[in-house]
This record gives sequence, C-alpha cells and structure tokens, in this order.
Amino acid sequence: MLMGAICGVVYALGLTQEKFGPLSDYITMYFSGNTAFSGSGGELFFECFMKYGKTAAVLWIIAFIPQAIFLTLPLLFVKGMTLGFTATFFVRLFGASGIYNAILLFLLQNIILVPTYIFITVSGFSFAIGKLLPAKAVHKTGKGLFAGIKSHFSQISALSISEYTVVLIIGAACVALAGMIEVFILPHLVNFLGRTGL
Repeated sequence: MLMGAICGVVYALGLTQEKFGPLSDYITMYFSGNTAFSGSGGELFFECFMKYGKTAAVLWIIAFIPQAIFLTLPLLFVKGMTLGFTATFFVRLFGASGIYNAILLFLLQNIILVPTYIFITVSGFSFAIGKLLPAKAVHKTGKGLFAGIKSHFSQISALSISEYTVVLIIGAACVALAGMIEVFILPHLVNFLGRTGL
C-alpha cells in the first residue's frame, strides 16, 4: 500500500495541465456546492457501504482460494495509489490548505478503511496458510531446507472458519462506520469549507 501511495504521488505531480485543468474545475465546483448530494441519507449510506464493502468482501473471500491469496496485494496497491494521488492533487490545487482539505474530506474515512483492509488481508493470509500448510503435511516432509521453511510457516497461528467469520463481521462494522462518516459528516464539512473559502 505504501508503494501504491508513492506511485499515486508521483502520478499526481506529473499531471499535465490538460489533465489537471478539468479535474481542478470539477473539484472547485464540488466545493462551491454546485454538486449536490442527491438522495436520502439511507440511500447514500447503502451506496457508500456497498462501494467500500465490495473491496472488503473481495479481500475476505479470496482467502478461500489459497493459491490466489497474493492477488490481495494489487488491490491494496491500487488503494494506496488512490490515496496518494488524491492527497497530492488536493495539495497541488489548494496549496497549503489542500492538506487540511485532504485530511478532512478524503483521509478521514480512510483512517478507518485502510487499517480495516490491512486487517482483513493479514487475517486472510493466516486463514489461507492454514489451508495450504496443514500440520500433518509438515510432519511428513523430509529433512532439509524445504522442510525447515514449511516448519517455520506452520508456526503461524492459522485462523479457523469461525474466527475468520468474526473478521468479516468486524470488517463490515468498520466499513459501516466509514460510510456513516462519508454520508453524514462529509457533506457538512464540504459546505463549511465552501462557505469559508478554504
């Protein structure tokens, strides 16, 4: 995720004026209040929950295919790149106040989402390792470097299906909290920043 954030920063700094102009116009219009938050709070919350929940669900489900568990890493890379790009774009557009805007409007919910995604990914690795390297298989391996490597991984505490289900419940609760922040707190911050001209 850190490498993704760095790539996002580099990409945002390298935007040409042709690409930077339309994006900056949209963001300016967004802050001026011309872009309205349409729909009821419940509808917006559901859309937001589904938007973030899809990522969490994919990270959770993919652990049931142990051979594909490493596909979670590109997902985290893209998430980090999005964060890095957006934060840098805000700073480039608004100057010093862009840091304030980025923290309040974009990074606020991601303070919850990023640790949640990492928590689910790490738990998924633990669950997948339990399926890939069962204890009996480790004892059947012969001596040598390969056996030592498998023995090392066998020491990792693998999650049971019930424990991994708890991970999903915790992840869903965190996603719901992030959605509440974006739907019920973010609009007020946008209006406040628009009025104050920040």
